[in-house]
Amino acid sequence: MSLSNLSAYCNKNHVKLIHCCVRGVFFRVFCDFGSTYEVCETGELNPDPVLILQIVNDDEGLVTSVVDKTHGLQVGDKVAFFDVENMSSLGERRVLSIVSSSQFQIGSTKG
Repeated sequence: MSLSNLSAYCNKNHVKLIHCCVRGVFFRVFCDFGSTYEVCETGELNPDPVLILQIVNDDEGLVTSVVDKTHGLQVGDKVAFFDVENMSSLGERRVLSIVSSSQFQIGSTKG
């Protein structure tokens, strides 16, 4: 059974999978805990706030941070928006794509 088939079988049956392969000094570890598994930071550090310059009100939801500060986000990260004028429905979103070190997309920001 291939690793892909094994992973699909485990996901279908809600079984967590950790596969390890060791060849001398080389190794590989593959983990699949299912689509609902979420990694949470257990440290006491809070993420640094990022000042937003612009949020485009369209299907892509392009967010631009202030030019001298990089956002440091990755695809799938959760972001929360506070005190956004005329876009009170933003709330908490996931980063869908990274455009640059100062821009990312959150999906539709329409209404």
